[in-house]
Amino acid sequence: MHSKNLYDIVVTYHVNEFIFVGIVGFILSFLVSFFIQRYASRFGLIDIPNDRSSHMVPTPRGGGIAILITFVIVSYLTHSQLSLTVSAFLLAIIGLIDDLKGLSPCFKFICQLICIFILLGNNNYNFFYIVFYIVFIISTVNFFNFMDGINGMASMTGIVAFIFLAFYSIIIRHDIIITKISVSIVFSCLAFLPFNVPNARLFMGDVGSTLLGFIFAAFVVKLSYSVEDFLCLSIFLSTFYADSILTIIYRLIKKENIIKAHKNHIYQNFSNIFGIAHWKISIVYATVQILFAIVAFLFLVFYKKFLIALVIIYSISFVIFYIKIKYYVLKLNDNFIK
Repeated sequence: MHSKNLYDIVVTYHVNEFIFVGIVGFILSFLVSFFIQRYASRFGLIDIPNDRSSHMVPTPRGGGIAILITFVIVSYLTHSQLSLTVSAFLLAIIGLIDDLKGLSPCFKFICQLICIFILLGNNNYNFFYIVFYIVFIISTVNFFNFMDGINGMASMTGIVAFIFLAFYSIIIRHDIIITKISVSIVFSCLAFLPFNVPNARLFMGDVGSTLLGFIFAAFVVKLSYSVEDFLCLSIFLSTFYADSILTIIYRLIKKENIIKAHKNHIYQNFSNIFGIAHWKISIVYATVQILFAIVAFLFLVFYKKFLIALVIIYSISFVIFYIKIKYYVLKLNDNFIK
């Protein structure tokens, strides 16, 4: 592994370019988010609360359009791979249609598969890798969407995940394009954050959450040269993977329909049962993600052969924590019924 020091990175890649795409991402996202928040009702972009919702009043949604516009423009400016830009754009448009009219899970799944095939079409992966990457990308897209249920969750997590992707990309792989796009997404999410935290005036919507999940997964695939790389990069989104996977297992054990909307995620328990403010939960998730990502990166650089052991420790820790929270929730429900 050959890494450059900070001075070499600044001289070689011109830090001004990172600042430029960051400013572009921030300004575009802020202006578009402001516009959508103000005129969402004219376009039918209003989220009406339902049984799964963690909010109580109708709220404008579609803030992810700001992130989409930023992504497309920066991708064009950086001459990003066309298959990534096209596939991510199409996926986001499907998310936007879902925000407007609602689409069946089956139809969305088929569309997601098509977008993944567009993304992977120009690569010479063998059959095993193609199947694995399809499962990984489609899972990441939907996990990001599942976790976008309270104020600040998707945007804060997006900020943390893409900061680490940018850092990894420039330090380890020296990939200037992925770094620039990641930086622009970080600042785009930062500009969206005031509209969503502490009290939501605008939701990101499926157009934003699915887009972030897709781009993250695509970059992980692109930057992974080994199993250790893949594990380290995936840990950058560890809280989302852990909460989503364990919740699916929990619902399967209870013989529930995992496609049907629900309120069984840990973050939903914290919000709806324990009454913790949304922004506080989102900060906790982001903080845990930062700590885990730093340790994973250090292990990759200095203790690479022990990275799998670290993932196992992380997984066991998540499982123990999940079981304890669910046990406490069940006790509260039993006491309430009594």
